[in-house]
Amino acid sequence: MKILFTGSNLRIRRRETIINPPKGIEFVTQKKLNEMSPDHTLSKNTNKNIKNKIINILFKNHYLSKKQLQNIDLIYSPGKIIFNKFPWIIEIDNPICMTYYNLVLFKLLKPIINFNDFKIFKVSLL
Repeated sequence: MKILFTGSNLRIRRRETIINPPKGIEFVTQKKLNEMSPDHTLSKNTNKNIKNKIINILFKNHYLSKKQLQNIDLIYSPGKIIFNKFPWIIEIDNPICMTYYNLVLFKLLKPIINFNDFKIFKVSLL
């Protein structure tokens, strides 16, 4: 099974998952692992503008091109909703991470982040 692992900058934990996939799984990334930023630079989100955050949440990299999905069986998305009509999984530790941990933004976008609208959705709490 070929899985597209979305994101252009992934934390070490996610990179290790890609390097050591389960048997029968092949991960494909949107950017080469050796070109991704180091962990310590990923947390420095200096963009405090709420308008830009809303635009990023709604439009930035949430649709994947047909070319990116060629020969892909499943999309794996860390913390980002994918709007393609394509089988996908989202990894979240909590729903607020989808709004950059901003509670005001989460309340504004809550109607969009309504998981009851997804037809195939199962929540597994660890």
